[in-house]
Amino acid sequence: MNNLLIYFNPDDPAIFVDKTSGLGQTLNFGHPVSWVIAGVTLVLVILLVIKKYRKKS
Repeated sequence: MNNLLIYFNPDDPAIFVDKTSGLGQTLNFGHPVSWVIAGVTLVLVILLVIKKYRKKS
């Protein structure tokens, strides 16, 4: 399935795929490793935000 927001194709072995419009690549959320990459990225962003606002207090 390919729509405007995410690329999901479990039959595609690629983790990163070219965007259908514009430049760059996106994650294939049909591949389990993509969920790990997205999760780790999200956790890192949350930790950086917490660290930044904790210092100001």
